Amino acid sequence: MRRLATIDHLSGGRAGWNIVTTRYAGAAGNFGLAAHPDPADRYARAEEFVDVVTRLWDSWDANAVLSDQEKGI
Repeated sequence: MRRLATIDHLSGGRAGWNIVTTRYAGAAGNFGLAAHPDPADRYARAEEFVDVVTRLWDSWDANAVLSDQEKGI
């Protein structure tokens, strides 16, 4: 999530993110799952993840990072 927060910060809030929940059952193993979740569970998990990440993005104060090359800050 730090990478996503960094992209959001560096792009000034213009980061794009393609959220995909796959119907490919073989993908379950990539997430440590023995079985592929049904579509409702996959979408609920995706929604929760997006909610967490967007809250992280929104936690940055607009002036949290100073960037003044002339002053070396």
